[in-house]
Amino acid sequence: MACCFNPPWTIDVDWSWKAGMLFAFIALIGTVLSFWSCLSSVKSLSPVLVNLIGCMEPVTAYVLSIFIYGKLVGSFELVGIAFVFANVIIISIQSQKTKTNDRDKDK
Repeated sequence: MACCFNPPWTIDVDWSWKAGMLFAFIALIGTVLSFWSCLSSVKSLSPVLVNLIGCMEPVTAYVLSIFIYGKLVGSFELVGIAFVFANVIIISIQSQKTKTNDRDKDK
């Protein structure tokens, strides 16, 4: 959506060797390695827990931006954070109900 308002292909970039290496580092480490780590964690954690942790990532990034950059918290941000927490709570409750129902069926 942002490309409609600010197309990245119109930005004049000075591609030096260093800029290319930094871009590759961000693409490989920041994207590929983090996604691989998330998929690998499913081997030792439940998929529901991995997704719940993933849901908390935007809230964590925002809270860190408050402390590191001194960003102010507005009403829209608080509503967004509340929605994320509500989503995590609803998924947790659904997961617990599913586990309880599965245990009852096994008996």
